[in-house]
Amino acid sequence: MLRPSITSNAPREVIYIKNDIGPNTQISGQQGWAYDDGDFADVDLELVDVVPRSSWHEGRSVIIPTTESDGSTVSPTLVRLRDDKEGSPDFILILELKQQDTHVKAHHCVAICSRDTPSEELAGKLREVIQKAAGRIIASNGLLNLQLVLKPSAGQLMFTIRPEIMLCPPDVTVDATIKLLLKERADAYATWQLRRTLEGHKNWVQSVAFSHDSKLLASGSYDNTVRLWDPATGRLRQTLEGHKDQVQPVAFSHDSKLLASGSRDGTVGLWDPATGRLRRTLKGHKSWGHESPVGSVAFSHDSKLLASGSFDKTVRLWDPATGQLRRTLEGHKSGVQSVAFSHDSKLLASGSYDKTVRLWDPATGWLRQTLEGHKDLVQPVAFSHNSKLLASGSQDWTVWLWDPAMGQLRRTLEGHKSGVESIAFSHDSKLLASGSRDFTVQLWEQAVDA
Repeated sequence: MLRPSITSNAPREVIYIKNDIGPNTQISGQQGWAYDDGDFADVDLELVDVVPRSSWHEGRSVIIPTTESDGSTVSPTLVRLRDDKEGSPDFILILELKQQDTHVKAHHCVAICSRDTPSEELAGKLREVIQKAAGRIIASNGLLNLQLVLKPSAGQLMFTIRPEIMLCPPDVTVDATIKLLLKERADAYATWQLRRTLEGHKNWVQSVAFSHDSKLLASGSYDNTVRLWDPATGRLRQTLEGHKDQVQPVAFSHDSKLLASGSRDGTVGLWDPATGRLRRTLKGHKSWGHESPVGSVAFSHDSKLLASGSFDKTVRLWDPATGQLRRTLEGHKSGVQSVAFSHDSKLLASGSYDKTVRLWDPATGWLRQTLEGHKDLVQPVAFSHNSKLLASGSQDWTVWLWDPAMGQLRRTLEGHKSGVESIAFSHDSKLLASGSRDFTVQLWEQAVDA
């Protein structure tokens, strides 16, 4: 056991980062790193995470790195250090032990990252971070210029980690968060290319939707049909016929077992996407005694409800398993253009030509809120994936962000030069995309307090 010399009389905890790479390698004895917890406290740093997290035995103050699949190479270990100044970037220390002939050599590098960047995300791209930060043992987070030094112990394979504060910042500090984002963007630009053109429809394609297992793609067309494609091969799997007028929206249930299609013939078709068989035709939307076009469909995220919005000013809630009408939600003063469930399935939003968004309780059918303020018809509505925000796009050229729990307007996003036709949140709820008739897509970053 290695204990660094301590000048203070106060007891300090020594935490060991220990490497145990198995009996079949040439490395024997105890290998790893130790550090004096007080040394980090002296420079206002705290160890907050180690990846892989499961290898950190906090009660024993020991971390045992994992090995690669060949059983002989130690996987890099990520150690995360946090400054006690709120909001400052974290330091990340990447430690490696490498077998070189008959001895082990320690390698390390230092970088910074945003506090919001998950450690698991960093660990998943650790090789890329090492490639960028290799050889760099000094980093600055804007408050501290930190150098981390490894001091070997005589006759042992243990190394003590010593933090040292430098007067001047390094010429370059690697920000792992930015490097990851740049790589993701570069990968996106490098890999987005036309794979296939799917042909067969005889009129405009109005809507497309992937199944949630990504095994099927559905397209709805003004030729009155829905087509099911294999996105991996581009092969047409099924042509779904039965609607008597243009097909507008299509949507898969979240368990991928059902496909819904809405049509100008006033019906919703429920299809079995595995066989292409029409399971049910849902009827009921009417205006002036005639079938009213269905402009939007959406499944709840538990796949237990299907909502359809129509020009008859209503939203209908269906049981997709039985085809029974559960509720008719009335209140809009003009046609319903869009419907969307919150991701916890507790709320349903509907956007209308009457310039309002309405929030409903799908379990009871009660109207929870009427969101007013848009100066023209509301087309798309979408919930953030954490269900804390609702976005509405309008022909008044704006996107409005609402607090669905309180029914309050949080932000008005202005920038488009024409009507907003589509909106979508990123899965981490931090970005919002809006598409407009002005030929642009705008990306909005979620406000910090949202």
